[in-house]
Amino acid sequence: MVLDNLISEVKNRLRAIGKCPEHSKGSGVYLHILWRQCRPERFWLYVGQAINLSDRLRTHNDPYRRRRNPSLHYHVWDSAADMESTFVTLAESDIPTCPTTQLFLNLQEVWMSLIFQTLTSLRLDEYLPRSVARLWSGSHLNVALPLWQGFTGKEEQAAMEDACGGRLSFQQYLQSSDPTIRQWARDARDAFNDIRNSPDPILREYYKDLHLQRRIKAQKTWDEKQFQNLKRHLSTGMTTVVQESHGGTIDEVHCGKFRFTISKSLGLRLGDGARVSLQLHLTDTRHPDCYARKAQPRDPASRLAASLQGRDALGSFHVWLKTEGTHNVNKMNSLVDILEGFSLEESRMFERRWHGQAQRPCDKSSRKNVYT
Repeated sequence: MVLDNLISEVKNRLRAIGKCPEHSKGSGVYLHILWRQCRPERFWLYVGQAINLSDRLRTHNDPYRRRRNPSLHYHVWDSAADMESTFVTLAESDIPTCPTTQLFLNLQEVWMSLIFQTLTSLRLDEYLPRSVARLWSGSHLNVALPLWQGFTGKEEQAAMEDACGGRLSFQQYLQSSDPTIRQWARDARDAFNDIRNSPDPILREYYKDLHLQRRIKAQKTWDEKQFQNLKRHLSTGMTTVVQESHGGTIDEVHCGKFRFTISKSLGLRLGDGARVSLQLHLTDTRHPDCYARKAQPRDPASRLAASLQGRDALGSFHVWLKTEGTHNVNKMNSLVDILEGFSLEESRMFERRWHGQAQRPCDKSSRKNVYT
């Protein structure tokens, strides 16, 4: 009934339900109404709480702060040049001084979020009676459930803030031994993923943009880890294990995602599981013992060599690995790119490169998620 009445006279009705919070020093809950000049009948709502309403709204209105703290709310706000907005006070209360009063403020925010249906459709289905029409479901700007805010204790709250900030992997909170942390993490994850199915294209665009940023960040993190790992092979060599392939006909050693074949012509008596030391050698000009023998002078692979040392049944050995394969030229070109500090995106722009299985799954990386 509230929504049926509000939608008929959108902005005027919403503005009339409470006073302006910009000059209030008190604590309370506010409603942010956003709409475009070109389409005034289309609007978005966001419900928030503040210890000091005027201070909170001042930070909201700071474009620099919005850019530094991306969220779904801010994404919609800054999505168009003709976006207009206004704030309305929905509830006022004493400043929270303990978990009990903080919980009271949280309950006020939840209540208003349900009245104006600004939570995700997942939360509306959970908390609204079945008899209430979900007229606003899927066009929300609130993602996190307000009940979680600020009253769970210092240690749990610090952990939650840490998870939101991305300093540690969010995955560990989903697997926490503390049921409160696990529940919060599941709620935050499910609420955020619910944006993916929103009927509002602007909300779906926010999800896609953030997902792309995650992938880019994860790939950069993975590239850096590869670089550091391969550098150790280049500086001192790394102990590795011989692996048999192709039914035991070929022995090879691995360096990250790159494989080096141990030619039978070397006469080594190594079996599956033998421990050896692999070292890479990179020179400014063609290396006399380069691994990819068919590398052309312009191929970075011509400057890369790989030596293997250890012990077999005949005693100690130190040999140079070699391959006549043409595909290995492209693979070694890509390996040299990593060793010389080129990113995956840059390497892909070069000719005669190989990037098979180059990307790491992004859901295991540390990332910054903003749930608000």
